[in-house]
Amino acid sequence: MGRIGLFGLMFHRSICAVFCLTFLPLLFIATVYFLIRFRLDIYRCLASPSLIMLTEEDPILRAFELSADLKELSLVEVEFRNDYEELAKQCKMFAKDLLAQARNSRELEVILNHTSSEDHVDKRGLLEERMNLSRLKLAIKYNQKEFVAQSNCQQFLNTVWFGETASYRRKHTCLKISTVLSVAMLWPLLSVCYLLVPRSRVGQIIHTPFVKFIIHSASYFTFLLLLNLYSLVYNEGKKNTMGPALEMIDYLCMVLLIININLCGEESNMESMCP
Repeated sequence: MGRIGLFGLMFHRSICAVFCLTFLPLLFIATVYFLIRFRLDIYRCLASPSLIMLTEEDPILRAFELSADLKELSLVEVEFRNDYEELAKQCKMFAKDLLAQARNSRELEVILNHTSSEDHVDKRGLLEERMNLSRLKLAIKYNQKEFVAQSNCQQFLNTVWFGETASYRRKHTCLKISTVLSVAMLWPLLSVCYLLVPRSRVGQIIHTPFVKFIIHSASYFTFLLLLNLYSLVYNEGKKNTMGPALEMIDYLCMVLLIININLCGEESNMESMCP
């Protein structure tokens, strides 16, 4: 339609080209079409992998931002939706291909933990500061599924998740179940050990995300079990009494409640640091 309008204006009389009511709508449509097409061409240039590599200090971050912008434009410019979606996919694949160029685990660790000037720096401790995974959190924020699902990234995440318990993955299923149950039943003792000697061998094992997940789940399950036990057994004969004296199970519930509130606070801090 834009080309038809320009073609008509070229052969129309120059005097009435501005005032003719017939060609004013065509002129408007041609102008809008030109601007929309011009913006698409600009984004084609900006999404070029060669241009990103030559002009950007952080090409992965730029690819994330461009893919998000192009995805939004695909919802606005419905006439060129396929073009914008193709460019967004091109940026995602470019970021994934850059990650695939990592030659060893050290380079992969540097890429996934890279923190730009705009990212939030994790300062809670040496281990967390080293493994903040800022770039991975940023990829999740920008919905970079290809980047997160890349084989090198998944292998690195498995290494971080199991940490000192990497041998767990090679065990038999029965041994895996017994290991999980043992950690779940011994979680109070393991928690005390971690508080006393966090830098020891046992403390490093407890610090791994896999073991921490089991301990957190076991503590929460214990808290729910005590609440149900209190409501079913200990509180059965005290329905008609006012202010019964606190018993041991009451103190246990209070301690577990404080622990779970503390854990919820840590999880909210982790989510706030996640980009």
